[in-house]
Order: sequence, then C-alpha cells, then structure tokens
Amino acid sequence: MKPSIINHFENMPTQVKKAYLTHLCTDGYDSDDQRIRTGLTSLLTDKEDDDVRAIAIQLLGASVDENDIRESLKALLPTLPKNSISYDVMKSLLITALSDEIEDVRAWGIEIIRAYEKINPDNNTELFDFLARNLDNENAALHLRWHCTLGLAQSGTRQAADKLLVFGKKLLLTLPDSDEHTPDKFLAEKTAYSIGLASEKICEYGKKQEAILMLERIAKRLASEGNDARTVSWAIGRINETRCAPVIAAPAVVPILESIRRFFTQTFSFKFAGAIAAVCLVLIVARFPDRFDEIVVKVSMRGIRENATSTMRGSSRSGSGEFDVTDGGILKSGDYFNISFKPDKDAYIRVLLYDTSKEITELFSDKAYSDKNILISTTKQGEKLQLDDVPGTETVYILASKNPIENFDKKLGELRKIGMDKIQQVFPNTSIQTFRFRHE
Repeated sequence: MKPSIINHFENMPTQVKKAYLTHLCTDGYDSDDQRIRTGLTSLLTDKEDDDVRAIAIQLLGASVDENDIRESLKALLPTLPKNSISYDVMKSLLITALSDEIEDVRAWGIEIIRAYEKINPDNNTELFDFLARNLDNENAALHLRWHCTLGLAQSGTRQAADKLLVFGKKLLLTLPDSDEHTPDKFLAEKTAYSIGLASEKICEYGKKQEAILMLERIAKRLASEGNDARTVSWAIGRINETRCAPVIAAPAVVPILESIRRFFTQTFSFKFAGAIAAVCLVLIVARFPDRFDEIVVKVSMRGIRENATSTMRGSSRSGSGEFDVTDGGILKSGDYFNISFKPDKDAYIRVLLYDTSKEITELFSDKAYSDKNILISTTKQGEKLQLDDVPGTETVYILASKNPIENFDKKLGELRKIGMDKIQQVFPNTSIQTFRFRHE
C-alpha cells in the first residue's frame, strides 16, 4: 500500500501528504525500499510545502548512508531559507552525521556544516558555539535543539559537559507540575538521555554528583511521564555505574605540572623538589578552579492551617494543625507555612519566593552552616509567611554559593525584568534548587 500511495505524491493535497508522512514516521517504513525513497526524494524541492519537505528530510535521514540520498539533500540545501523548518531538520541531520560511524557520512556532514554554517566542526570551540547557539534558540525546532544536546554529548569536551548540566538545570526551573506534555519536558528527557551518553566524560570532569542530583530532580518532575521518567532513570544508572577518577586540574594545566616536576627533579634534591612542586600545585589549582562547587541544600516545608472558617474565594475551610508539604504538594489560600533548609557544606544562601502574581520576595540572606538547620517562618519584614488569595503555582528558589554573591540586588533587579527562567543565566556560578507547591 505504501509504495502505491507514495508514487502519486504529486497529485496529493498538502494536508494528505503531511498525514501520510506522519504515519510513516510513527509506524516506520522500509528505508531500503527504493520506491519509497524515490517518492520522498521527489519532495525535496523549493516549491514543496515547508512542513512536508521537513518530514521528508527527516525520513530520508535513515538512508543517509546512501550516496544518492546525500547528494539529493546537498543539492536541496542552497534553496532552503535559513529560518525554515526544513533547514532546522537538515541541521539536526548534519549534527548526527558528525559522529556517524561511516566515514563518508561523517565527511558529508563536516563538509556541509563548514560550507553553510561557516564553522569548522573539527574545531572544538567553533563546534561548541554552534551547538550551544542553536540549543539556546527557543525559536528553533524542538528536533534541532534535542540533536544539539546529542552533539554536545558526542563532542565530550569539558565545556560541552558543563553546557548540558547548565541547560538541564535551566529546564528544571521551567518544568510544569501538571502531566501536560510540553516542549520543556521533552527537552528535559532528551537532555537527560544525552547526559547519560556523556557519563564517562562527566564523571572524568568531576561532575558526577552534580549530574546525579540534577537528574534525580528531573526524574521527580517526570515521575508520571512513563517512558520519559525511565529514560532519566537509565541516565542516573549509567552515571552511577561509571568508574573514573576525577580530574585534579584542568587538562591545560597537566603539561605545566609535568614541566615543573621535570625541572625540579633534575635540578634539586628529591625532598626539596617535592616541597616546591606541592606549593606550585596548590597555586595552579587555585589559578584554574572548577566552574563552581555544587552545593546541595536539603529543603523541607510545613503548612499551618488554623481551625477557622475563611471567606477567601467565597469558600470555607475546616481542619487545623501542622502538616508536611512535599515538593509539588498543595497549600490553600490563608494557610501559613514555614521553610527549613540545611546545606551540605557551609555556604552563603539566598532564598526567594516566586509567587503566582510573578512577584519575587527575598526571604533569607545570610551564611548557613552544614551542621545547623535554618527555619524561615517570616518575611524579612517580620510578617508571618501566609498565602494570599491568588491561586496558582508558587516556587521557592534556594541560591547557594561558596562566596557571597556580588551585586546581588542589582542582579535581582535584572531578574525581575527578564523573568525567572533566566535565573541560572543571571547567577551562573551559583547552585540553584527549587521547591514548588500548588496554591489552591
């Protein structure tokens, strides 16, 4: 049935083509069937509907190891507008080709990206910038953005590993509490998968605990998402199983250390050389620190419901007492609440409440110690923490840093202007955790 339909593509309305190609994407097809490939290739024209052409490119990607398919795609590329869906899908295919096992496919991907994106994929810096730029472009096709996470995982550089982790944290701040499928949930699952693929490098760069903490929080958000949650669990398991020693110093420092060792061992006595080298090692590690130390903060919340009838929202409430509120739990208008936390190491902590009205309230700012649990029950003005009459989702952000955050008030003002989804961008060297609850 499929070949007979595909041979008459030229007479099909656009919507029928889309429906049929979507069916092929969902149910699969024989990519070795020449008639189907010929039919798909016939859609690679600048006159074809962009959506139809994009799906055809995606389907032909399964046959990109064939030279005629590569040539057809290469011939199409100059006709595609750079803001088209087809161009984004083509970039997805090229990113995948860069790490293909077949040399011809890999060379094809490198050649075209070099020609049309004006970068050299063999240059780690240029490749990283290309992948990061497309990943951060919220207007880019979802398919392209997820392939960028794959490309970062395959490149395996420290910069790429850091980008995956930072992007995962950014997504975590935007994941909705509902079971609704959203682009952010899709990207979170795909980013987790890519982190799993890059597990050896992530562990080698000393990011194992940071990655596991972030993935566990994503898994908690996707707990009801079936396959998505299992993908994140797979990534956590893969990182846990990876055995490799952490890097003591950045790779660029290693030749310097070796030169120091050679110089002193050849010039001075062993004991003297060892002492000098130890001092140099301390200085070099201090000069080339890791991006920042991840600080884990244990957070809990309790609600306090008074035994009184409330007229809020025209309804009454009954029942009283204190109760635990879990991440994603529920509080009601008029409820009082308190927040307690304890960091796993001494740190400077800032606690922000982002409410349904999109107001940001700072609840705490001071140094906290790993052996002391801190309770927040009032605002900084001394008012008890109590929910207003505006229902929705409320989020507590816990910012932790080894050193005081410089220009915090100025950065907070900037954050109020550009939105809380940019918090990791505004505070790049800060560990950020969230605790969400529903306000009903």
